[in-house]
Amino acid sequence: MASIYVIRHGQASFGADNYDKLSELGCRQAEVLGHYLRDCDIQFDAVYSGDLQRQRKTAQLAIKSQGRSVEHVIDARFNEIRNDEQLEKLLPGVSQSNDAIRALVDKGLSSSKDYQKVIEAVFNHWVSPACDEPEIESWQTYSDNVRCALKEVIKTQGSGKTVGIFASGGTIATMVAQVLGLDGSQTYAFYEPVINCSVTRLFYSGNKISLSYFNDHSYLDLLGRQAGDMVKPPQAGARQRIPGLVGWACNRLEIRRGSLRLFLMPVCNLSAALCCVPGKPRHRWQRPLAFWTWPLTKRFAKFRRLFPWLKGRPG
Repeated sequence: MASIYVIRHGQASFGADNYDKLSELGCRQAEVLGHYLRDCDIQFDAVYSGDLQRQRKTAQLAIKSQGRSVEHVIDARFNEIRNDEQLEKLLPGVSQSNDAIRALVDKGLSSSKDYQKVIEAVFNHWVSPACDEPEIESWQTYSDNVRCALKEVIKTQGSGKTVGIFASGGTIATMVAQVLGLDGSQTYAFYEPVINCSVTRLFYSGNKISLSYFNDHSYLDLLGRQAGDMVKPPQAGARQRIPGLVGWACNRLEIRRGSLRLFLMPVCNLSAALCCVPGKPRHRWQRPLAFWTWPLTKRFAKFRRLFPWLKGRPG
């Protein structure tokens, strides 16, 4: 079955004169993404991106590690939702009907968190039937463009291919909602959590498209720790306080709890990380975890022999 890896661009330059440019961290994220794809033996037959600078640059940095030339197609239908345009035209009306948003606007959008709250309110108004602003691109037009662009990729590439699409959070959210058969009112739930350089995988066969996994960014934690640097901005919440590989495994379990393969892999990886040699943890505190996880690692090897589809590493 053919695969499409839909990847969000690296961190942009929030607060800078040119937001569309990748930040230093964004460039590093794209490079680590390329190493991850190479190490997982994910070889693209073709790569697509929007025409935004941050999308194109992320694609260019990532495919440098492919070891061969990869066709890179620019398609503006994969561009991000026009948030600036929506804020200009829709925010005044949203502020009048929403006291919380009006308070944020009066205070000034000095933080990305406040900005995100405003984006959510404006987005949900934009996708609603109540939005009839003629001077901006409508939700119907935008979502139709994304749907047609994805169908065109599938038609052009054909069966058995591995394709990369480098897009933005709004584009990825729209695409995932469409694959799951959801409408605009349910799309924002996929928009806000999309992490820079996260990977979403779609399967397709003929005209049938299905979602394999969404917003996988665990490799950024893992490879970043191995390299001794931070390639993902810290996030608030309980998982931020869970140290090291245990936190990484928790992220994997939360994101991928839907299938046997995706449940077993982080447990086995955790066990391997805890044990330099089977049964010999490097530190005393690791022994209880190694004791419980190492048997699963051996059982996983049996599953791999019984079920060939377990052999593929997740992208």
